[in-house]
Amino acid sequence: HAEWQIGHSKIFLKRDLATKLELLAHLRVRAAGRIVVDFGRKVARTRASNLLTAWGKLQVNLIRKRRQIIASNKISATYRMCLVRRVYKTTLVSVIRIQCLGRRIVACEKVRRVRDPYWDKSFHDLDLLHSEMVSQMDDAVNAKDFKTAADLEKKLAPLKEALESKRPLTRSVLESRIAEVQTQLDDAVARKAFQECAPLQEKLEDLVKKREDLPTLDELKDAVHQAEKNVSDAAARRDFAAAASLQAALDNAKQRLEDACRAENGSSDNDSPTVDEATEHGFESRADLEVAIAEAST
Repeated sequence: HAEWQIGHSKIFLKRDLATKLELLAHLRVRAAGRIVVDFGRKVARTRASNLLTAWGKLQVNLIRKRRQIIASNKISATYRMCLVRRVYKTTLVSVIRIQCLGRRIVACEKVRRVRDPYWDKSFHDLDLLHSEMVSQMDDAVNAKDFKTAADLEKKLAPLKEALESKRPLTRSVLESRIAEVQTQLDDAVARKAFQECAPLQEKLEDLVKKREDLPTLDELKDAVHQAEKNVSDAAARRDFAAAASLQAALDNAKQRLEDACRAENGSSDNDSPTVDEATEHGFESRADLEVAIAEAST
């Protein structure tokens, strides 16, 4: 061949053909290099895209997780705040209610004290105060201090009203009220004011019914004598169980008699001896004591 020739161990080429072959080989090598570089770039791009995709998904998951944590923390904080606010509001309303009730009680006490300065005093205290003021007024009159006496007399009127309103209901007081209501009823009938008669009649009937709860001193003395007789009879029969129960009834009758005597006297001082004191001096009951006093006075 004119362009090349085959030897025993080599192939001999002309310069132009050799140059062309070298150029072709160089071009083939460069083409292969470009193919390898493109493949490497493709592999790198694929790996980078996979890495970026995974990193992006990780960031998205992290952002979503962070948002979930923030939202859950906010929800829990809001719930705890609502619980605390509800407890605070309930406590505040309760405290305000207690303050209002306290102020109401204080205001009612002040109004009650203004309307009735003696509302917190018992009948015994009012009786002592009334006696003290009467003695002061008598001293002022004796000293010719009429201004002080007039002031004390003005104070005595509401004090006496309070004293009468707190006087314990006894049989004598009940009978006086019955007589007063009966007088008012007779006056209303005489004046033919029949509209006033109905409430007066009801009031009179209520007062009459209270006679059963407020026996007279004679009735109480009879009850004590009867109880003593029952105890003696039971002891004579050797019925000690009945005697014990009857002794309790006797003690109750004596206590009622003593309370009635104190109420009738108008005070609970110790000037008059009690049933126990009378028994210690040799009297079996208050009735025996009254009989002894009557005999001594005659």
